[in-house]
Amino acid sequence: MESLKEYGITANYEDFKPYTGMGDDVFIGKVAEQYGLRYELSMKERAYEIYFNKAAERVLVYPWSRNLILTMKTNGYAVAVASSSDCVKVARNIECIGVDVEIFNAVVTSCDVKSDKPAPDIFLKAAELSGYDDAESVVFEDSLSGVRAAKAAGAFCIAVTTSFHKIKLKEAGADVILDDLTTAPDIIGAQ
Repeated sequence: MESLKEYGITANYEDFKPYTGMGDDVFIGKVAEQYGLRYELSMKERAYEIYFNKAAERVLVYPWSRNLILTMKTNGYAVAVASSSDCVKVARNIECIGVDVEIFNAVVTSCDVKSDKPAPDIFLKAAELSGYDDAESVVFEDSLSGVRAAKAAGAFCIAVTTSFHKIKLKEAGADVILDDLTTAPDIIGAQ
């Protein structure tokens, strides 16, 4: 929102919500278009500059995030990141969670695929790089487009209600819906 203010746009959180998980070009671009501006790459570049500088104080890291990653890895699961954000933003988010990027078998971002969510490309690539068949994959998602992408990839999808209501996540196709991911390892047998 801050970067778009520099372009004279006073957007609010709800303006962005329909584009959550669809990649930052869409996320920023569609809101700019709503306000009558043609999207320019400089809008995203400025958003990333602000994001990178303020992430440590602003990124909401859920208490279960780090533990979920470590539990899955410790129990022998391949762990991957599959994000529609660009690689620079994903790297910063991993830093904020407090894990080393080396823990992941794969990190796939919008920089690595042709089509962002809701296309399945990002999850198919993450499964491939992790050495798994798509149908063997479990995807943790918080966005409607992400749930749709996971299901299109043939993955089992556990959705979390941090961004969307459980009814919307169920309509998108989530297999399991949780308010937080604390119990997710129990659900997939990684106790």
